[in-house]
Amino acid sequence: MNMELIIPSQTVTLKSTFSLTLHENEERKFLINVPLETLRVAMNIRTYPYTLIHKYGLLMIPTLTEEDIRMAKCPSHPLLAHLEISLAQGGSSITYSKPEMKVLLWNCRGCNNPNFKRNFRALVQWHNPNVICLTETKLVNHCPLLDFIKFTDLFEISADEYSGGVAFMWKSNELEVDPITITSQEIHVNIQVPAPSIGERSGTTRMP
Repeated sequence: MNMELIIPSQTVTLKSTFSLTLHENEERKFLINVPLETLRVAMNIRTYPYTLIHKYGLLMIPTLTEEDIRMAKCPSHPLLAHLEISLAQGGSSITYSKPEMKVLLWNCRGCNNPNFKRNFRALVQWHNPNVICLTETKLVNHCPLLDFIKFTDLFEISADEYSGGVAFMWKSNELEVDPITITSQEIHVNIQVPAPSIGERSGTTRMP
């Protein structure tokens, strides 16, 4: 297997606010590891279709307990200790009694690309994320992607003809995702782990 296909261009451990801008036709992959001490993550994905160059903005804001914030200031605190887990083939996205969240972010430049499905499946199998965000999908309907990787839930922004498109997918048995704002240009959610064991929800929310 070609390692260039399955290793993201950058791996990030979410210890504080993280922001990122992705430009159209610029393929980039990120694996974002959320430490076990994180209570929840606010995540906002916004598309800017009317700028000179179509681009996407990502903002993630983690929330820790007060005790863990104090511990994080200590040099010995192992916030970075779980990076190896994300790089181990077949590693579970639930690793300890309190699950870790892994987010795969990919500006994929079109999901109809002949190589996309092969590379996408390899990325998911290798890193085993429980949240996936795809930008520049160039798709109107992202439900086939949900079925393809066996995820349970989806928020999506449909592409405008052959431009744009965002898919936000997750595993409802591992995470609780509460929508704050879902529009034709923005997906804003709160993500919390672990997911409640009672009253699981699944479904799709689509914006035209």
